[in-house]
Amino acid sequence: MKTNNFRATQKLSAIVRDTALHPVTDDLTALDHLVPDSPNELKRFEIFHEQLPALLELRGRGQVHSEQVARLIKLLSKEPDLVGIWIDVANAMTILTNAAHLLLMLLPVRSDDDSWTRGDFGRHLLNRARSQGDQRDIELARRVVGRLPGTQRLNLSSEPEA
Repeated sequence: MKTNNFRATQKLSAIVRDTALHPVTDDLTALDHLVPDSPNELKRFEIFHEQLPALLELRGRGQVHSEQVARLIKLLSKEPDLVGIWIDVANAMTILTNAAHLLLMLLPVRSDDDSWTRGDFGRHLLNRARSQGDQRDIELARRVVGRLPGTQRLNLSSEPEA
């Protein structure tokens, strides 16, 4: 997106969308590009494993995408007639967010930072399910997150604590 000045970024109608300017790849697709060509499967996996991104990096990208979706929604609330034009952008940004978050739970933990990041995201996911979801959403979040340090202290039921 290009704009001429800061004030122009406050209105979507002033933003020029150029999809050829910067190619966009979600984290799941990018991960697929890390798989090297090698006749030896074990060597191929070893190279792939060494190239995996840090979970903190994925968490950061997911957070940035989430913030941009929120910003886009805020701007669209000021210009609702542009929703049809910008809906694909909102959907794409949501896909980017979800891909980064999904990888947080799929990739192996390889460092203390990764462990902290996975735990922090898991607790956030469980708290979010508790505050906004029904019992089914809470159970799904529990299955995705598994056992995290400190989760036994959270009240994960949909009923308030006594």
